[in-house]
Amino acid sequence: MIILTHHLMKIRTSLSSVKAIFISLILLFFVFILTSEKVSDQKELAKYRSYTIEYNLKEISGLTISNKINSLLYAIEDSGNGTYVSAITETGKKAGRIKLKHAKNKDWEDISIGPGPQKGLTYLYIADIGDNYKRRNHLSIYRIKEPDFKTLSINNDLTAEAEEIKLKYPEGKYDAEAFLTDPANGTIYIATKQVDKSVIFKTKPAANVKGIYIMKQVARIPYGGITAGAISKKRNLLVLKNRDEVFCWKLKRDELPEKALQSKPVKLPYLKETQGEAICFDAIGKGYFTTSELRKKGNPELRYYKLPLF
Repeated sequence: MIILTHHLMKIRTSLSSVKAIFISLILLFFVFILTSEKVSDQKELAKYRSYTIEYNLKEISGLTISNKINSLLYAIEDSGNGTYVSAITETGKKAGRIKLKHAKNKDWEDISIGPGPQKGLTYLYIADIGDNYKRRNHLSIYRIKEPDFKTLSINNDLTAEAEEIKLKYPEGKYDAEAFLTDPANGTIYIATKQVDKSVIFKTKPAANVKGIYIMKQVARIPYGGITAGAISKKRNLLVLKNRDEVFCWKLKRDELPEKALQSKPVKLPYLKETQGEAICFDAIGKGYFTTSELRKKGNPELRYYKLPLF
């Protein structure tokens, strides 16, 4: 009798184990299905148009849209590269280059466009703000007038006098890669690059740049690794990105960007690039461009995503 009871207990234990394994397999199957659908949905949402940039740019770190020609963009490269801005069309074609006089490329990280000292003109702002080792005594923003390209051609080799705007944080030193200009008034913003957060600083340079501007801390967001940012030309959207995600905030009329950043952002469609460090809106506010460093094979890729409704 004891032996029979023992055998029955072993059978029940075996049946329980089989049942547990069966239930686990069913759960794993449903997790696989749900995950596959989620990945598929992400890829579906993140559809984009892809173009190859004709310039052999090795390390694109910033991108902005022209204020004069809707189909024109400006790109810059990181430290170790030249002190020039490359103009490209929205399909990646060569459109000319601008050589900056009186400028250095210690660590160019972003570029933006906005108003400046002379009313009615737009200016390009090149942000030399990278500081991986936190050694810099000050940061540099180079400001030049946006050029007039009569035609979009590789022969558009221009030079521009760069005006240096020197900046310092109110306390401490930070590494930063994201730089934005408010299209309404020319206020400039820097978003720091930290592991689990980003601190936002701002200042408004005067017409005649003298001395070093001490920036003001105005916001803090719980998103780390920020590598690029932009404000749309219509000033209704603000975007910041890291290498994995794109965060977008709505801007109300006359609302300060730092106030908008207090709300929860919407995540925009984005598929990870090879060290993607650049983003900008298109000229009409219907989509946004991203790009990354040089691909293993061929020149870098320019992507265009349509903005979803939100």
